[in-house]
Amino acid sequence: MAYGGGGIFLSHSLVETLLPFYRKCFEFRNTGDRMLAQCIYKHTNVKLTWEHNLHQLDLHGDQSAFYEALRPQPLTLHHWKSEDFQSIIDVYNMSRVASVCGQSCVLQKFRFANDWVLTNGFSIVKYSHRDAGYRDLGTDISMERTWDFYGGTGMQHFEHSLGPLRKMDERGKLSFRIESAVVEDGGRRVRQLYVKRRRREGEYPGHGEVEGVIEVEWRQA
Repeated sequence: MAYGGGGIFLSHSLVETLLPFYRKCFEFRNTGDRMLAQCIYKHTNVKLTWEHNLHQLDLHGDQSAFYEALRPQPLTLHHWKSEDFQSIIDVYNMSRVASVCGQSCVLQKFRFANDWVLTNGFSIVKYSHRDAGYRDLGTDISMERTWDFYGGTGMQHFEHSLGPLRKMDERGKLSFRIESAVVEDGGRRVRQLYVKRRRREGEYPGHGEVEGVIEVEWRQA
């Protein structure tokens, strides 16, 4: 089907072909993406193809691995304006650094000494010695499995869309998540605050006792 959350692209000619069948297709009283797919398959010989960088992103719990993995920028993020999603991912503060260095630097990775990694606009992380010891942080594209395995799903259920995957780093990983980003000097400077909090199980980022703060300042040359 056409997953509406991730995004759907239709050519102009396909839309014109479907117009005569609009009312008949609209009688299908279900989700819009299923309706669209059924309409296409019933009245044309066009087949939808999957663009893997359009993300439905229905990951329960901690989604940090999706952003911290060494992957290209996602083209879409479903639910990003919903109340539940904003409590997990702060897209507004994530994207503000673009005013200094452009869209391409949002979520760009920077590797520092002692296994520290900055995911620009999202987090500053120090991986445990055990995790960093068996992989090259500069080239490893695997995604850490940080989200919840709901409904009895295992690692293999996510490998097709998000693989390669690796187990969660539970041996002393330190994580500072962005909580503030201020654009100054007419967009020529951005100050980001990444905060480490002591969180209890089930708490969202932004909750819990503050244990450390890292400020990052970006300036146009």
